[in-house]
Amino acid sequence: MSKEYKELPTNAPNKKVQKHNLEYFNDPEFETKDINEVASLLLDTYKTCNGRRFLNGDDTNSIFPSDKIELERSTLSHLLTKHQWKGNFRSPIKEKLKMGGSTILDVG
Repeated sequence: MSKEYKELPTNAPNKKVQKHNLEYFNDPEFETKDINEVASLLLDTYKTCNGRRFLNGDDTNSIFPSDKIELERSTLSHLLTKHQWKGNFRSPIKEKLKMGGSTILDVG
């Protein structure tokens, strides 16, 4: 696929924008090629070990499975923690505000 570049307006930083080659998109096999590439990527994303599905990759930081059983376990863990804390988080904000002398910065 050839790449053509055009200059941005003068008030923009010196970067080039890639224009797509429309001949590639007019290829009658374009949709089939795209689906096959995505399917191949998805199949290579996971590996199976002892009947459980795990993410497959060097940059994977999780040691837990990536399947329905793990999703249900994680959801149950979240709900139990939320019930125990009586909310999504636990912090002494209310107590500090009642004592006075404290302020809150809302950054989100």
